[in-house]
Amino acid sequence: MTPMIIQQTAEQATLAFELQTRAEIKSIRLLKSRVASHRLLRPPQGPVVLRIAHKARQAEGPAGILRLEVDFRVTGVEEQSGVTAQAAKAREPLLVVDCTWVLDYQLASGYRPSAEAVKAFKDGNAVFHCWPYFREYLQSTVSRMNLPPLTLPLLRLMPKPPSQQAAKQSKGLRAQRGGG
Repeated sequence: MTPMIIQQTAEQATLAFELQTRAEIKSIRLLKSRVASHRLLRPPQGPVVLRIAHKARQAEGPAGILRLEVDFRVTGVEEQSGVTAQAAKAREPLLVVDCTWVLDYQLASGYRPSAEAVKAFKDGNAVFHCWPYFREYLQSTVSRMNLPPLTLPLLRLMPKPPSQQAAKQSKGLRAQRGGG
């Protein structure tokens, strides 16, 4: 399975680092969950394709606490090809796991992060912080559903490659300086 990747620009990474150095994680807890599996009349005939999605948001919390919520959704769909692929899309997934994790961060006294710093932090660091909890939860929950246990890939935070526009501008500047 390929790794999960969250990409951030250098500016986003700097903003997230600014917040990270002024916050201490206090708790990670499961807020809610919904799981379902399709009644299996027969074992899957082919590979099961997992679709993984996540979304993070800021939530209201006590004074001095940055509270973030991260939603995860995993669906498992039987991979099929040809005409049966269209029929498979209409069928319900073999597996659905939805859950929300709440992360509380104690902020340094007097520190008020900017909206941009919170956005960068929640979309990168917070997802990264609760990923191991989600991985374990998914694996144990799927096992309890009498399905083969799933091991999700590692989550990696990586630099976002420069946009094509920025790359062209950079190349143009190097050419003007005689370096490109």
